[in-house]
Amino acid sequence: LSRLASEGKLDAVLKDRDKIYMRGRNALLSRIRKELAGYFEVRMQDNNMILFTDIPDNETLEYLKAFAKICGDCARIDLKFQPTPFPVIWVLSYKRDVNKAMLGMLVGGEDYMSGMYTPEYGMLFTDIHTGFGTYFHEYIHSLHGADAAGSNQSHPRWLAEMLATTYEELDYDFEHKNIKK
Repeated sequence: LSRLASEGKLDAVLKDRDKIYMRGRNALLSRIRKELAGYFEVRMQDNNMILFTDIPDNETLEYLKAFAKICGDCARIDLKFQPTPFPVIWVLSYKRDVNKAMLGMLVGGEDYMSGMYTPEYGMLFTDIHTGFGTYFHEYIHSLHGADAAGSNQSHPRWLAEMLATTYEELDYDFEHKNIKK
């Protein structure tokens, strides 16, 4: 950054930050679409999220969309978070081996994890078998990360984990179609 500043280019980069991020996000989406060509792409406008999943069941997909909206509403009301300015990419495979491979590839190991948010890419990965608390935990990370980045802040990991963990015990009430707190 000091080189950019000394060359008089830093102000232009900061001014065009959103355009630069959007170009990067569009390039990432293009690569993901190629990598996950057999997956469904589901847009969730309320959460500014794009879900890539291999779950073929329309009822489950509608349920996931409804649950994501409820989680987003809860985060906006309880935490005063707004949707991220750039789409969050959510990858959810029905096959546990696929989830294990994707997460292992990102963290450099083969140990199983139930979910992960990668702020560098604005992506969250979850496993449908671990429940909705995992999704909400990782989704809170995405909202918190966008909120902190939008304010040019960096928060310690313990704070981010504390915030996300606060909401991971939530569950979905199938009968009333809302979150049980």
